Amino acid sequence: LASGGSRFDTRVAEDLNDLGYTVLQAYGLTETSAAATMTPVRDNRVGTVGKPMRGVEIRIDSPNGDGVGEVWIRGPVLMKGYYRDSEKTAETIIDGWLHTGDLGFIDAGGNLTITGRSKDVIVLANGKNVYPEDVEFHYSKSPLIKEICVLGVRPKDLKHDVVHALVVPNIDELKKTIVVPDMEEFKRRGQTGIMEMIRFEIENLSKQVPSYYRIHSLAVRNEPFPRTVTRKLKRFEIQKEEAARIEAQAAPAPGEDHPRLKEGIGSVVAELVREAKPDAGALNPSMNIELDLGFDSLARVELLGLAEARLGTHIDEQEATRIFTLGELIDAFENAAASATVAGASWKEILEVAHAEELPEHYIFERRLIFNPFVFLVMRLSRVLSGTLLRLRCHGLDKLPSKLPYILCPNHESYLDGPLMLSVLPRRVVYNMFILGYSDYFESGLSRWIARIANIVAIDPNVNLIRAMQVGAAGLKHGRVVLVFPEGTRTIDGHVAEFKKGAAILAYELGVPIVPVGIRGSFEAWPRGEGFRLHPIEFHFGDPIDSRAFGQAPDPYAAITEKLQRDVKILSGDEVL
Repeated sequence: LASGGSRFDTRVAEDLNDLGYTVLQAYGLTETSAAATMTPVRDNRVGTVGKPMRGVEIRIDSPNGDGVGEVWIRGPVLMKGYYRDSEKTAETIIDGWLHTGDLGFIDAGGNLTITGRSKDVIVLANGKNVYPEDVEFHYSKSPLIKEICVLGVRPKDLKHDVVHALVVPNIDELKKTIVVPDMEEFKRRGQTGIMEMIRFEIENLSKQVPSYYRIHSLAVRNEPFPRTVTRKLKRFEIQKEEAARIEAQAAPAPGEDHPRLKEGIGSVVAELVREAKPDAGALNPSMNIELDLGFDSLARVELLGLAEARLGTHIDEQEATRIFTLGELIDAFENAAASATVAGASWKEILEVAHAEELPEHYIFERRLIFNPFVFLVMRLSRVLSGTLLRLRCHGLDKLPSKLPYILCPNHESYLDGPLMLSVLPRRVVYNMFILGYSDYFESGLSRWIARIANIVAIDPNVNLIRAMQVGAAGLKHGRVVLVFPEGTRTIDGHVAEFKKGAAILAYELGVPIVPVGIRGSFEAWPRGEGFRLHPIEFHFGDPIDSRAFGQAPDPYAAITEKLQRDVKILSGDEVL
């Protein structure tokens, strides 16, 4: 088998070789009248495009420290020139050498490897060259990524390019039949955090490549990328479109709102969107609430609650998870108008209806004289072992409030954080604490049993965000301690990620303090995507944050979150005073 025209997946080539097929890779351009190089049958180096054909010379111009430079070609395969374009011919062929515009290097065996196009290379602030095709090849391993295009973009506050990715999402079980990303599948699954899902995939894959090859910024699009007849990405066209999109984000879109957003329910929705996103520009029903307008999961709930209050109509939470666009939001309210019930306009009203005895998770508030001591003994045994093996140390436990309830908010470094947190806390706190955990981790019989005896409430916030918040509120009303990881996921690089507002909302509306906790060393002991290793771990408890002190702030939730994140960063050693 012979392949040419575009990069051939080395994994596929190796699989074909294992099946007994010989795959030869050729390289050439229209200007070289077909192939200029090809891998020899007896020296078939997978991943390279082989050695020069007979009579052809290959030269690497101005190689960098890695030996990568522009590929020049000379020999009888070269064209005479471009038809009736002597100027372009003179620019392309100089002293008999064809300047291909491709980048590559020649290994010790004389084999050429193509790394990309010179005009596509992203030059970072540290001088590192990033080849988009290499980055795309790595991140395309994720089954959630249907297509990916990596570009260099320059944020307004920087003087250099960063690695930016455009992703067309996909669903694993449908990837062989879907032509374009199927947003209906996200709806079927009840998953509204599309960006969070893709970002989680990106972060996991980032662990496997050097820091300069990691994606710095990310955007998700619904349409497939424009391609040439040979299926190559039209990078110039994509770059132009993305630059226009980024510029449009910085300034309101011109024009007027779609007629459907000018009257009735649509006008109310438009007004609420503009209150939250003043720079949204012209609105239309096809706009995705998350991808186009930038609402995260909490902001979606706030938008829905405000709309319910203004319109006097309630939308079921499960129905709400199937709303993705402004048009679907309008449809949902129009369909529910006939049987409307008065709904909560704010988190305060949403959380006021949270009562322990009415929740499916009411078991967490029951006194269990057998299970709780059992859990405590297991945690204490864990404390002894971790103190010996991980040299676990705890600082500032005396700062815990003497009165319940309150919220514990640590940074999230690894799977060790929850169990070790339970192992260092006083018995009274462990007996009265529960944890909001991600339901995907507690699906099996054993894990469900562990969740029940350890007071872990397994909820998927992508599907049941309101219920998760109401469970937290009910627990606090019941005098319990709630453990919340404000980042929502484990760190990818050991640094504290952006905090979500959930803990701040609970603290402010219930009038309870938040205790910031900094965890150090847990990431080194069990980095995401890697195995466990022995490493010292420390817990640092900080001064409680009085949520009631933020009553005069323009946005109390944001102010509390900012204070909490800064305290946790300092306690975890991620930020120095």
